[in-house]
Amino acid sequence: MHRVAKLWAAVTAIVMVAAGLTGLGAVTAPAVAASGSDFNAGMIISDEVFYDSSTMSVGDIQAFLNARVPSCRSGYTCLKDYAQSTASQSAKSEGCAAYPGGWQSAAEIIWRVANVCGINPRALIVLLEKEQSLITDTWPSSRQYRSATGYGCPDTSDCDTNYYGFFNQVYHAAWQFKKYQARPDRAYRAGRNNTIQWHPNASCGSSQVFIENQATAGLYLYTPYRPNQAALDNLYGVGDSCSAYGNRNFWRIFTDWFGSTGYTVKGAFAEFYRANGGPEGFLGAPTSNEMVVDGGWKQRFSGGTLFTRVGTPVFAVRGLMRDYYRGVGEQADGLGWPVEQQVSLGNGNWYQAFERGRILVTGSTVKAVRGEIAKKYLSVGAQQGRLGFPTGDEAWGSGGWLQRFQGGVIASSTAGTFVITGTIQKRFDAAGGAAGGLGWPTEDERSVGSDWSQKFTSGAIVVRKSVDRVVKGDLGAYYVRAGAEASALGWPSSNEARLGTGWTQSFEQGILYSSSVGTRAVPNALGPQYQAAGGPTGSLGWPTSDAVTKDARVSQSFQNGQLSTNPDVAVAGAVYREYARVGGASSALGMPTEAEAKVTGGVRQRFVGGIVYVTSARAFVVQGDLGRGYLAAGDVASKFGVPTSQERQSGIGWAQTFSSGVLYSSPAGVYAVMGAIRGYHDANGGVQGRLGWPSGAETKVDGGWRQSFTGGTVYAKDGRAPIVVWGDIGTYYAGAGEQAGAAGWPVSAERARPGGWIQEFDNGTVHNSPAGTALVGGDILRAYAAAGGSDSQVKWPVSDATVVGGGFSQVFVGGSYYARGGRVFVVQGAIATAYAGDGGAGGSLGWPTGNEWWSGREWRQDFERGSIIVDSAGARIVRR
Repeated sequence: MHRVAKLWAAVTAIVMVAAGLTGLGAVTAPAVAASGSDFNAGMIISDEVFYDSSTMSVGDIQAFLNARVPSCRSGYTCLKDYAQSTASQSAKSEGCAAYPGGWQSAAEIIWRVANVCGINPRALIVLLEKEQSLITDTWPSSRQYRSATGYGCPDTSDCDTNYYGFFNQVYHAAWQFKKYQARPDRAYRAGRNNTIQWHPNASCGSSQVFIENQATAGLYLYTPYRPNQAALDNLYGVGDSCSAYGNRNFWRIFTDWFGSTGYTVKGAFAEFYRANGGPEGFLGAPTSNEMVVDGGWKQRFSGGTLFTRVGTPVFAVRGLMRDYYRGVGEQADGLGWPVEQQVSLGNGNWYQAFERGRILVTGSTVKAVRGEIAKKYLSVGAQQGRLGFPTGDEAWGSGGWLQRFQGGVIASSTAGTFVITGTIQKRFDAAGGAAGGLGWPTEDERSVGSDWSQKFTSGAIVVRKSVDRVVKGDLGAYYVRAGAEASALGWPSSNEARLGTGWTQSFEQGILYSSSVGTRAVPNALGPQYQAAGGPTGSLGWPTSDAVTKDARVSQSFQNGQLSTNPDVAVAGAVYREYARVGGASSALGMPTEAEAKVTGGVRQRFVGGIVYVTSARAFVVQGDLGRGYLAAGDVASKFGVPTSQERQSGIGWAQTFSSGVLYSSPAGVYAVMGAIRGYHDANGGVQGRLGWPSGAETKVDGGWRQSFTGGTVYAKDGRAPIVVWGDIGTYYAGAGEQAGAAGWPVSAERARPGGWIQEFDNGTVHNSPAGTALVGGDILRAYAAAGGSDSQVKWPVSDATVVGGGFSQVFVGGSYYARGGRVFVVQGAIATAYAGDGGAGGSLGWPTGNEWWSGREWRQDFERGSIIVDSAGARIVRR
C-alpha cells in the first residue's frame, strides 16, 4: 500500500512556515524565492533533478539538518540528532539496489536510501518536511517519526502499522517512486492530459493537466491533488475550502531551499558550458532550463545566454550585448539568431554577428544594426568603412527606418535602403529629413559628370557647379517620378516659390506647378500661351493634367479649359468639367474623337476610350470595357438607353446603370441584364449573390427568355416570373436540352430535401442527391410522390426513366418503378434484387402485375409469368 495524499500534513507544513520555522540557512545549491506564478502543474520537478542521487553527501545532509534546527527543545530528539538500527534490504527489481543495514543516523539513512534507489536526497528531505515538518521541527513527536513520509497513510483510514518507523518510511517512499518509474502505466501518466482533482472532496471539481515527465507523474500518484489558484496566491499560507497543498508545498520548499526544480545544462550546451569554465566561467550559474524557441534552443545563465539550432554551433551572447539582445526580444527580434561568437576590435570595442545584423559595443555604448540597414552597412565596410560606428539606434518615422552613424545616415523604406552623406545629408537634415518635404531616398548619391544628385520619394537634392538645389514636397515627388534631372524637365533652375495658393519651380525645359488640384508640369511648348493667359491666376487656372503628345499634337487640361499646340476639337463647358474630373487626355477616355453633339436628354461627346454624357442635372462617363461595349452597341441610341449612374467597382468587375438595364464587365465578359431578369438578379443579391456575374447575353428562346450567369441560368417563360436553375441540377438541365428538353420550363425554385435537392419543371421534377441527378415525371412521378418521394423506401432516383418493352422503368436507390398502360408498380428491397437478377421487365418474369404484399408468412410480388417470394430462407422465383 503506497501513500495517498493527506491534508493534515500539508496544513501542518503551512502552520510551520507561518511560524517562521522554515529558515533558509546555508544550502549546497543556489536557491531562489518561490512565486506562485512560477508553479507549473505539468512539471513540478524535472526527471534530471528528481532522480539525481549525487547532489549531497552524508556530511552535506548533516550540515543541512544542523542549519535547519541549530538547537532542539529540551527533552526532544530532532532529526539532526536522530539515529536508529536499520535492517538490510535485498535488491529490488523495480530499481533499488541492496541496502546495508546497521546503526545509522538520519542523515546516513537519507543518503543511503537516495543512493541505492536513485532518488535525489534533496527530494527526500523536502518530502520529510512537507509531510511531517521533521526537518524544521524543534520538538518532533513519535507520531511524526513513525509516519515520516506519509507512506501507507491513505485519506480514508489510519496509517498501516507495517510501515511505521523512520527508516521504513524513507525507504518505502523512495522505493515507491522507483516503482512508479519502472511501471509508468498508471492512473497518472507522463506525456498526456490527465484529470486531476483540486481536493479530496470531489465536489471541488477537477482540471486537465498535461504531465510533462515521470517525476511529476510520480508526485501526483503519491499525492493526487493539484493546488488551486487560492493556494498558489497565498503560497506560504492557506487558500480556500477546495485548496490542497501537498504538491504545492513540495515545489515551494524545494525551490526555497535548493533552487529551481528543473535548471539543468545538457547536450551541446553542457559541452560548451564545461569547456568555458562551467559555473566558474563567464556564463556563471544557469537561471533557466533549456528552452525550445523558433526552431532552436536557448538557455539563460547569470552571465550570458547560449543559443543553438540544428546544424549550428553553440553561440554565447554575453555582457552588454546580452543585456541589449534580451531587451529587444533575442532571436525573435529583427536581428535573428547569433551566427558567430563575439569579436574584439580592440580599445574596448566589440561586435557580434547575427543572422540579419550585428550588435556593436564601444565603451559602455551598445547599438545594433539590423535588417536591410545592416545589409547596407556591411556592404559599405561596416564600422571600418566611411560610416564608422552607429551613434544611435534605428528609429521609425514617416514610413521607414533611419539610423545615424559617425559618417552619415542609412535610411530604409519601401523605396529601398540607401546611404546619405556629406552636403546632401546636410540638405536632407535641414529639410526635415524623411518627415520633411523630401521623403525617403530611392537611390544612393551618384555623380553626374562633375555634379551630384540623389533622388527621394518626394524630391531630389542636386549639387551642380557648387550650387545645390532642393526639389521637395509635391513638386519633388512629381520630379522624382518623372526621372529627376534625366526627365523632360531637366535640371532645376530655381528653388521653389510661393504663387497664390500654390507653389511653382522653374526647370530647364518647363515649369512645375503644385496646388490643391494637383502637381503638373507645363512644358516650354505650352508655356508662352499659358503665361499669356495669366498662368495659374488667369482665366485657365491651375493645370489639372500633364501635357499629352499624340500625332505631333501637345494638349493639356486646366481647371477651366484645355490648351493645344494644334487646336482640332474643343472640349468645353459641362463636358469639359466631367472630362477634367476623370483626368482629361491622360484618363482612359484619351483624346476627343468628335465634337460635342446634342442627343436625347442632353449632350454627348465621344472620345478614344468612351463617351461623356451630360444632362441638365448630371454628367456621366462610360469608359473601359463598359465603354467599348456601350459604343459597339450604339451608345445612347442602343437598347441600353442613356447612363443613369457612374461606373462602380464590385468585387472582380464593374457595373454601370442605364435607363433600360445594367451593364456589367467581369472576366466572364461584358453583358447587360435587363427587364424581368434584371429584377430577379437584383432581388437575389446581384453580382454579390449566388447568381454572380452575367456570362452571356439575354437570349430569346421559344416561349420565353434565358440568360446565363457565373452561378446559374435564369429562365423567364412568357407570363411567368423568372426562375434560376443552378448547381448540379443546372448542369443536368443544360445537358438535357434546357427548356427544349424533356423537363420543359422550370416552375419552382430549387429546394432542399433530406439528403438532396429537388426542382419542379413543366414535365416533372429533377432530383439531385449523392446517388445522381435525374428527372422523375409522368405516372412514375405521381406514384413516387404518393409513396413519399425520397422519404420512401426507394429513396432517390439513380437515373432517368428508360423505355422497356412498351413501358418505362426507372431505377432508384432502393428499387425501381415500372409504368405501362397507365399502371405503375414499384419493385423494391430483396424482391428488387431477385428481379434484377432475372433481367427485370425484360427477363423471364416479365412486367410486374401488382405491388408486393404480405401473405402472413411471406412477402410476395406477382409478375406476368411468375412471382417472387421472400421469407426467412431468402428470395426465390416461382415461374408459371
